[in-house]
Amino acid sequence: MSPWSNYTFRVIARNKIGPSLPSLHSDVCTTPPDVPYRNPDGVEGRGTAPDNLEIRWTVSNCSRAYRMSDDCHAFIINLRTNI
Repeated sequence: MSPWSNYTFRVIARNKIGPSLPSLHSDVCTTPPDVPYRNPDGVEGRGTAPDNLEIRWTVSNCSRAYRMSDDCHAFIINLRTNI
């Protein structure tokens, strides 16, 4: 199963008499999101003032399923002031 995907399923029981008829379709099951498999490429940080910082990166390293969502373009960025 792939992340960010919706699935439905049907069940067929089988015993020594043979298979049953398929069940009705299940409710939609959604697989959880996936995380990027590595850090982004081409990270750049620039600012125009001491209280301004713009961070950019290349998004090409996202998995195919991850690219289908807007979250592929988002990473958690933390600020540490006591270096």
